[in-house]
Amino acid sequence: MKKLIERILAIVLCFLMSFNTLAATSENLNSDSDETLCELRQTMLEINQFIQNNSKPLDLKNQEICYVIPLSNNTNAKYTLKITKNPISPFTVFDAKVGEWFFDSTLDLPNHGSIKVRTTVNITKVPDTVGLMPEFTAYDGKVTAIPSQYVSVDATLAETKRILPNIEYQTTGYVGFNIGGIPANYYFTQIIAVVDNQENYNKIQCVLTGEF
Repeated sequence: MKKLIERILAIVLCFLMSFNTLAATSENLNSDSDETLCELRQTMLEINQFIQNNSKPLDLKNQEICYVIPLSNNTNAKYTLKITKNPISPFTVFDAKVGEWFFDSTLDLPNHGSIKVRTTVNITKVPDTVGLMPEFTAYDGKVTAIPSQYVSVDATLAETKRILPNIEYQTTGYVGFNIGGIPANYYFTQIIAVVDNQENYNKIQCVLTGEF
């Protein structure tokens, strides 16, 4: 009987040690995930500020602009804005700016993959004189995300909304990241808008902001 009790106690002790080890491991993982999420939130604050300070209205032509964003944690994020005319858009002899365009905003986060938001913009009229503004609609917003070794992607959602006709459209949505088993949704807004009818009367601005 004494040996039986000793064997039972040994089994219970072994179980308790294993449980404590698993609990400690889980706590460490959660702690690491929380720390990563806090870092991402701070990163997005710095990225948003940089984009807002450096964004400007763009000429309607095929172009790609890349920004390297220095962060306070001694890493760099990368923001790329690309405008491409749809190759199957009808060709207009009188105005090459008229037609369907793809506005792509891509954000590369250090060690946490990348996010790409695309909105299709149909330009129907571009003025040739100050005082007028372009006429356009935006639609078919999409988002794609590439995971990294630290995070996975569980879900994505995007939709384009009209805020003011011929003035502003927004593609909003989220990317469902997973950091160490903890959900971390990235909520974004891509704004396609006309800024003014004076200096920028024939340009359109595209800005991407987001938060975790």
